[in-house]
Amino acid sequence: MTVRVLNSEKQDLGEGPHWLSGRNTLLIVDIEQKAVKMIDFVTGDIVERHTFDDLVGVAIPYASNANLLVVGVGNRLVKYDTETKKVLEVLCDVTEHEKGLATRINDAKCDPYGRIIFGTMPKALTDTLPASKGKLFSYSKGELKVLIEDVDLSNGLAWSRDNKTMFYVDSNPSKKMFAFDYDDTGALSNQRVLVDFNMEPFNKFGFPDGITIDVQDNIWLAVFGGSCILKIDSRTGKLLTKVNLPSMNVTSACFGGPDLSTLLVTSAGVHNVPTDLHEELGGRTFAVSDLGTKGRQPVEFAG
Repeated sequence: MTVRVLNSEKQDLGEGPHWLSGRNTLLIVDIEQKAVKMIDFVTGDIVERHTFDDLVGVAIPYASNANLLVVGVGNRLVKYDTETKKVLEVLCDVTEHEKGLATRINDAKCDPYGRIIFGTMPKALTDTLPASKGKLFSYSKGELKVLIEDVDLSNGLAWSRDNKTMFYVDSNPSKKMFAFDYDDTGALSNQRVLVDFNMEPFNKFGFPDGITIDVQDNIWLAVFGGSCILKIDSRTGKLLTKVNLPSMNVTSACFGGPDLSTLLVTSAGVHNVPTDLHEELGGRTFAVSDLGTKGRQPVEFAG
């Protein structure tokens, strides 16, 4: 296993990595900088930068046009043109569902059918909200649905290879990763706890954050406050491997590179406690190779 810095620019709160296979490029967001950035996989340079008027939780390309992105900006999903650098349309606004709470859109993924699944969290990391007041939403073809009513801090999402199971992280204070049965209509059922960070062996780490899944249906879970990625068996919840990283607050990961065998990892420079290990590298974007597995092509937004 080899860990290297893919891009040396410090992100305040790097998140949402999404591999752009047609461009050999990694898309990330910096939530605090209100920005979407694209990093060349070979050179490590940031080749595009797009800024917005509110915190940016996620950005995913449209399947029909790689120049268009669906972007989570504050409490809105917007359609954004990377060529003109203009917001073309507000697709939905979840403010009315949040009952006046100071929340924002956080992590999101497209499900196997191209719907965007996204959740909310306190707008600032220092905000305190009544327990379980956020939500998990689905948006597709003009229709917004609430999937889960009671969420603390919505985070990572992934689906099994057969598309029949959804994995979902509720970071804090829940500190759990759940599994749900999932069907082609996007309905959830049979909720169960797969990983609980309040229990051994996970309680010695930080908080569960973003996730990705490999071709063997093993989950790779970023640990905020834990300086690591954990490889977890999605069937049993068993901890298989710990990948140490030189940043305290690891936020998310996706597989990328020409053969999808490199784990691309985002981290946060804010709330980073300096140590000899990660004083200099908090907030950097990392590439982890020689893991003996590959990822799957990410699903893009169907509209």
